[in-house]
Amino acid sequence: MDMKLNVLGIVYYVTFLSAILLGIVAICRLIFKLATKNAPKTPNKFFIIMPFVILFISAAAFILNMGWIRVALVFSLIGPAQAVFFLFSSFYSSAFATRSRTILTFTIINYIAYPAIYLLLPDGGDIGGAYMFFALIKSDMALEIGSLLAPLFFIVSLVSGIVQTVTSHKLKKAE
Repeated sequence: MDMKLNVLGIVYYVTFLSAILLGIVAICRLIFKLATKNAPKTPNKFFIIMPFVILFISAAAFILNMGWIRVALVFSLIGPAQAVFFLFSSFYSSAFATRSRTILTFTIINYIAYPAIYLLLPDGGDIGGAYMFFALIKSDMALEIGSLLAPLFFIVSLVSGIVQTVTSHKLKKAE
């Protein structure tokens, strides 16, 4: 009986994780379609693949450093909304990144700032001390520096995404 429950539990978790993964892929495809709709030029493959790599790194850091701060970010929808905005701004500006120095600069800044938020944001649970960077750093001084830099990187990522989107929109209107 226990073996049957374990197999059913594994099947349940695999099905649940597959459904979540398919949902994420569907959302990403929808964001990509909406962001690149009526794009004047096919974007470089680097600017299509890199947001997914960065989102994967950020999600891994988010999950592996799970604690009360990240739980609050999920339930307040700040984390998911920021991920959607990061993908939208990256895809929306992807067609213009090679043609505009401003967009390229702010795209690279966004590619660095977005994962830095979740890599540097210290967190911890009810048991033990706080930690960051995939739970590898537990130094109090590093945690204080990370807690100061994470909100700064959040603002930098948000501003660079807005600049990318606005500049791309202006270039799209000009054509």
